[in-house]
Amino acid sequence: MDEYCFYSKSAKGFFDSNLYAPEDSVKITAQERSELLASESSGLVLHIEFDNRGVTTPIEPIITKDELKEIEWRWRNYELGLTDRVFTRDFGPNEWSEADRDTAQNTIMAHRRNLKDWSEKTHPEFPNSEHRPVWPESVPRPAV
Repeated sequence: MDEYCFYSKSAKGFFDSNLYAPEDSVKITAQERSELLASESSGLVLHIEFDNRGVTTPIEPIITKDELKEIEWRWRNYELGLTDRVFTRDFGPNEWSEADRDTAQNTIMAHRRNLKDWSEKTHPEFPNSEHRPVWPESVPRPAV
């Protein structure tokens, strides 16, 4: 025997009983509920619209361009904070010479300039995260 529950678009939730479910609730199987919850926990959202049976479908979340810009600015500020650590005396492997430290710091200064330039004014790809400035491979990334 199949187990059923109910999903309500207006309440954006599941109900075990039709007794307490809103009028717009649709009957779905327990398996469908499990799949929807699993997709939601993996970062997808439940689509507002219903398919022809009345069941929601998981989709990628829709993020506005302003929200993407905010994400990129927060990422950039975080990365700038990491670059500050390179300028402490105890940064880097113990075997680094003074020249190694100077080279790392100069490399990070160039990376800082790239981070500060990461904007829509200088990069038409902004806020596409695939085009972010990349941490230089020659400098170890500080531990968080």
